[in-house]
Amino acid sequence: MAIDEEASIPVIDHSAFVLGDECARVKALAEIDRACRDWGFFQLVNHGLGADRLENILQCTRDFFALPLERKLDLVTPMSPIGFLNQSGASGVVDRKEHLLFFGLDHPSVRHNAWPESPHGFRGVVEEMMRECAAFSKLLTRILFEALGLSGDCAREIYNKESGDSFLLPFYPACPPDYEHELVLGQHKDGGILTLLSQLNEVPGLQVLKDDRWITVKPLKNSLVINVGDVMQVWTNGRYKSVMHRVVRRENDRFSMAFFHIPGSSTEIAPLEEFTAHEPPKYRKFVQGEYIQLRMKNRSMGNKAKEVTIEHYAV
Repeated sequence: MAIDEEASIPVIDHSAFVLGDECARVKALAEIDRACRDWGFFQLVNHGLGADRLENILQCTRDFFALPLERKLDLVTPMSPIGFLNQSGASGVVDRKEHLLFFGLDHPSVRHNAWPESPHGFRGVVEEMMRECAAFSKLLTRILFEALGLSGDCAREIYNKESGDSFLLPFYPACPPDYEHELVLGQHKDGGILTLLSQLNEVPGLQVLKDDRWITVKPLKNSLVINVGDVMQVWTNGRYKSVMHRVVRRENDRFSMAFFHIPGSSTEIAPLEEFTAHEPPKYRKFVQGEYIQLRMKNRSMGNKAKEVTIEHYAV
């Protein structure tokens, strides 16, 4: 598939939701609705997550991944996705990256998070950002429901029983000129409600698939990249799209931060009645935890299997 370096995903100004201008709010809701239907991705500016906090996350991330490998391997947690990992499989490739993964602070298994002793203050900085991302992702989910013409409280009624949130700090080392693979993270979709991503050091690499073309998401300083997850696609019976994305190699180190807003494992997921009144459901009901386990098992096979997506439950 071709790469289109000229196109760009929509950019939306979040200040429309905090300044009290109703006309601006209505306009921004329409922009979000269009972006989620047509792209499944958009960039959000003026979102309120402080630039100083993002800078602190970047510095902590740089310092951790600069540690010797044996120090980082202390955070490997066998038989669990949590902690340190320096390779994983996505859609038929072995990824060239390292990462740290944490359960969200409201996750029932948060006590199993593995925290590094160095750099100093790492845990406090990361937990503060996790707390802000959790609150903002809930707010943004309510905004998406409002853009759909539903009550913002609808989201709370559907899934606000337990949390499956997770927080990821990936590091993509610079690729040498003779590196033979184009991808450092294979194409995939996200299995939750939505994802918040910061391209912390503004090195490009993230690409989104639209109309059989790969679109590079050009980093905007202090912006957040928002993408629709599989759960939102099912809830809206396909109106909002969870789309393929990937990360391509670059000659500079790339640091990012991702917060995955995910329902608790016991949550039943199915198209909402509001979207099946005039057309049949496109997906059968499933339990979130079973879907996540299916995806994890599939991904653990590395280059032996194509990634499982929500189409597994298509009617």
